[in-house]
Amino acid sequence: MLVHAALIALIGLAALGPGSPVRSQTPPGADVIIVGAGISGLSAALEAARGGVDVQFVDVWSVYGGHAVMSGGGVAIIDSDFQRAHGIVDTPELASEDFFSRGEDPDPYWVDYYTQHSRTELGHWLESLGVRWLSLNPQPGNSVRRFHRTDGRGLGLVTPIYREVLRHPNVSFRWNFRVTELLVEQGRVTGVRGEDTRSGEADELRAPRVLLATGGFQSNLEMVRRFWPAHLAEPGELLIGSGLNSVGSGHDLAREVDAGFHRMDRQWNYPWGLPHPQYPGEGRALAARNEVSIWVNGDGRRFVNELADPTVLLAAVVAQSPSAYWAIFDDDDNEGFYVSGSGWDNFQRIREEILDNALLTTQAATLAELAHAIGQDAGRLETTVTRYNTMVDQGRDEDFGRFSSAADLAPLARIDQPPFYAIQFFPMTRKSMGGVRVDRQMRVVREDGTPIPGLYASGELTGFAGVNGSAGLEGTFLGPAILTGRVAGRTLLREVSAARELRQPELKIEVDLPPRALSPTEAASCDGCHRLEALLANPRSGYAHFERVHRVVIAEQQNCGACHQELSPFDASDHVIDGQLQTQNCVHCHLVVE
Repeated sequence: MLVHAALIALIGLAALGPGSPVRSQTPPGADVIIVGAGISGLSAALEAARGGVDVQFVDVWSVYGGHAVMSGGGVAIIDSDFQRAHGIVDTPELASEDFFSRGEDPDPYWVDYYTQHSRTELGHWLESLGVRWLSLNPQPGNSVRRFHRTDGRGLGLVTPIYREVLRHPNVSFRWNFRVTELLVEQGRVTGVRGEDTRSGEADELRAPRVLLATGGFQSNLEMVRRFWPAHLAEPGELLIGSGLNSVGSGHDLAREVDAGFHRMDRQWNYPWGLPHPQYPGEGRALAARNEVSIWVNGDGRRFVNELADPTVLLAAVVAQSPSAYWAIFDDDDNEGFYVSGSGWDNFQRIREEILDNALLTTQAATLAELAHAIGQDAGRLETTVTRYNTMVDQGRDEDFGRFSSAADLAPLARIDQPPFYAIQFFPMTRKSMGGVRVDRQMRVVREDGTPIPGLYASGELTGFAGVNGSAGLEGTFLGPAILTGRVAGRTLLREVSAARELRQPELKIEVDLPPRALSPTEAASCDGCHRLEALLANPRSGYAHFERVHRVVIAEQQNCGACHQELSPFDASDHVIDGQLQTQNCVHCHLVVE
């Protein structure tokens, strides 16, 4: 997993107390400050930096990627080379019809821009950076397969962009910095004020332009419930399935300078919320499902076609009392268990962390025992499963239309092979389809449509510019995040080039070193300065990622050279971690085997 130089540089420092004096800092030559190093901010930075714009990143986390790095990584692209190679005929006109049919009221300009330009500005651009596609998956609302499944999922999508950004010496990063306020002088945004999450030290960073790329608000349950869609029942229990830092911070910053907002009740939430095994008791969720399972409510009865459109499924789930369900399946059907996100493409991990995790999954030799274990009426659950099995035998789901012919049954089967499994799922938050208003150049605008000088926004903070309307086609979240980032980057490049002469930077050479074990002497040197067990003994503010990473290191007794091979042999004058090399280590925790 990625560990940055800034993280290591502070590893042995005691955290300073809050209330430290403000020190004003102007990044040398910074033309723009980008708040948020997720996929949209990185795309904007690369677009601008390639033309010579000096970019200063700030991010509250200590690593890149935001929610995107933990996502499934799918991107909707229209008429791509990959589609053509697979004989799929897709056109901007057909895609536009799908956007409007499914989304009902998407923004016409951005639908047209996306459908006309995704082939080049997403497909060709991402492929040029090294992104590779594995397959084209069908998704609800799409007339043809245009959901491009990425090799490496979210990690495989965002890492190539980040690695290319790192080659530009005119881009710098300041990690573990929480922006609390936009600086405004004479009506123009001129920088940011915030604090170091590790030391508590307050600071000001100044630049004539600020791009907010802070993501959505779906990890802020108060905001989610405040803007809950009126057509849906509000669930009693709602799990969080968005990025750790998708808490609406950018919305708060923009609101303080009178930015306009739109479509805040347009939320894309899922019915597949599985309590996250790595965050027990914290209300976080994985998007997971077993498509061969049946769903039963608190009364032990099926209540929906389990393969229906997710919009239908979510409405059905939140209408239950309680707003949850049990997925029931048997031992023949567990290898189809799917978990979205980087690192969950390994069934052995799913088996160990979910199916064999007694806190999440109940197993029993009989349906009656299963019912008793999950607090259901045994007779009713047995009746439900027996009826389902009978309908499978007959080839027709007479209750909910899940299947109506032998062709529909594949890969469905009877639920009759013990042990039987039950997992409780909940509705979960996912993505924001509304947010800060922007114009076609990604300038933040007020309610009256006038731009706020010096302020820009992109990605989920803007609700992806409204391209989805009321419902997404899938792949139309990461795709628009990248696209709006690139548009913002071009706007910044245009404006900076009008203000001063720009020169294209001389790119850094990429380094590729194979991991190797450090010698006992070298390892002892590492332990002499970086006493991991002591550093992990007490959680510290701003070190959450560092602590999670190095607990894995200790548990697996990894040699430091597995991640830090570039630091050998030790040279005190050149003991700096290479950010590009560190991206190779993310797979240590986010295992990808596709």
